[in-house]
Amino acid sequence: MQPSCPHCDQPDLSFLRLVLIGELLKADATWLLCLADVMQQCGLLPLAAEAEASEAPVVRTRTATLHTLHMDVLTSPSAHAVLASCHALAQALALPLEDVWWEHAFSPDHAEDSCCLALSITQSLPVTLQLWFTRTQVLGYATGETTDAVEGRIRTALETHLREDR
Repeated sequence: MQPSCPHCDQPDLSFLRLVLIGELLKADATWLLCLADVMQQCGLLPLAAEAEASEAPVVRTRTATLHTLHMDVLTSPSAHAVLASCHALAQALALPLEDVWWEHAFSPDHAEDSCCLALSITQSLPVTLQLWFTRTQVLGYATGETTDAVEGRIRTALETHLREDR
């Protein structure tokens, strides 16, 4: 019998649990957000909104790539109002909108307008439209400061897609 090797042998499960608990206790919000996203993708953590079936359209925020400084914007009442507006605009245009969500860009190309509104459309060919907004534009939606401008951009993008798809 060969002697045990600490580098080759699998670690004890109770030891792994202790390490995980220790990491959770000292984790910051960004790390916990990423961990929750991985657990949700693996089916270990169902989304609360998906657990409760409702007749309302599915409105969710994809948070896998969010930085904590931008979570307040993309999960704000304004951001949720924009998502609901997307569903209403798509329905008025008879456009099949499968999903709509917010993302945050860590790209130098979108330093100013880092809030990305993604609209997944299932018509003849599935496509995802991306519209970029600033924090001010998103937060100003609910107060009425930017409502017309934001809705105008969304409507224009949806109408352009309809024309190009025909």
